[in-house]
Amino acid sequence: FSGPKRDGSVVTDADFEKVAPLRKLTSLTIVAGEVTGSGLAFLAGCPELADVSFGTSTITDAALVPLLGLRKLTQLSIASTKEPLAWTRFEEMAFLPSLTSFSATTAQNLPPAALAKMRKLRSLTLQSTPVSEAQFAAIGGLAELNTITLSGLDDAGAAGLRHLQGARALATLGLTGSPGAEPHLGFIGKLRSLASLYIDGTLLRGLAAASG
Repeated sequence: FSGPKRDGSVVTDADFEKVAPLRKLTSLTIVAGEVTGSGLAFLAGCPELADVSFGTSTITDAALVPLLGLRKLTQLSIASTKEPLAWTRFEEMAFLPSLTSFSATTAQNLPPAALAKMRKLRSLTLQSTPVSEAQFAAIGGLAELNTITLSGLDDAGAAGLRHLQGARALATLGLTGSPGAEPHLGFIGKLRSLASLYIDGTLLRGLAAASG
């Protein structure tokens, strides 16, 4: 199931009455929508759901509650929301240990404990997010993490980049809109698996390139 609708209008709670019987739903994409927890309540009865993507939407913390008991979800993307999420109860999500791909915007309130539970995560994207020291520490402990894309780091958060030296499987690191990051990349040489480093879209390779 995906949106917006063919007439160009956005998806609303009323539209989900039509898809509520789809108990074997495996993928849900809402490109643009005005949906609430009420509209998404049926997702609690979709145990096969593996991929959920919210584009520009009015998604709130309450709208994510129906996802609590889903265990097969492996990909979750939450793009631009009207207001930054508080990520209330996100740490309780049953699917966290199964996630392989997670993408979010303005996720500065994302609990580090929730990140630490994403033990199978291979791809992480945090846009417009001043990642905190505690969040970086959790990310650095993810042994299977292969690709990290970050934007909007502030000077204080950039210091936490050093924790990524614990991500031994990291092959690609992308940083955009984070001018204070480069002085904190001295650990890059310790990442033997790192093949690509992108800074504001420019591909750099190796510690010498990162430092120079």
